[in-house]
Amino acid sequence: MQKVLIVEDEALIAKMIADRFIKHGFAAVIEYDGLSGYQTFETCAPDLIILDVMLPYMDGYSVCRKIRKKSDVPIIMLTARTDVDDQLMGYEAKVDDYMTKPFHPEVLVAKAKALLHLANRDANKRGVLEYHGLLVDPCARKVELDGVGISLEPKQFEILLLLMRNKNKVLSREQLINAIWGYDFLGSERVVDSHIKKLRKQLLYKAYMIVTVSGSGYRFEVTNG
Repeated sequence: MQKVLIVEDEALIAKMIADRFIKHGFAAVIEYDGLSGYQTFETCAPDLIILDVMLPYMDGYSVCRKIRKKSDVPIIMLTARTDVDDQLMGYEAKVDDYMTKPFHPEVLVAKAKALLHLANRDANKRGVLEYHGLLVDPCARKVELDGVGISLEPKQFEILLLLMRNKNKVLSREQLINAIWGYDFLGSERVVDSHIKKLRKQLLYKAYMIVTVSGSGYRFEVTNG
């Protein structure tokens, strides 16, 4: 089930939006100020964000800029303002679409579905891999845990990518070394163990997906998709 985060300080509008998305099969989370909206983005990993401009504590433009430092999640900005400059500010903050109030909630949902379709298509073109909130984008060399970016060393990134591309298959240390370090590598196979240990530390609560297979190697284990 896809999740939408609605950041809107007018409770009636927020509930109307949430009800319409729920009707269309989404899970919905509501926040009523910009600071709480950003904090919830970091913890709930939404697939889509509906973001009002005029918010307490942190305005929508500021929230969007902070989100864009970590994620390309589709964002639709809502505003009662109709000035071209205000809309340009939204696009400069890298929102994906813009709706002025009043609006029809079905049109908002339609825009959201179109954005999600484009996002999924672009991700497929880039060969993006995502399982249970762990995302790896090979082209951008980006890794995210539930929408929050993390930094990996080059070899850690290559190991994770190779394991994910061979999900549920055991790869031996020799296979990992040949694929990542090259056939002419003269060091110990234990270098793999050292990098796996560092990688698991960086993956935090997602580290369980990298499974050690005694006497064989490592497996990226995914159940139910």
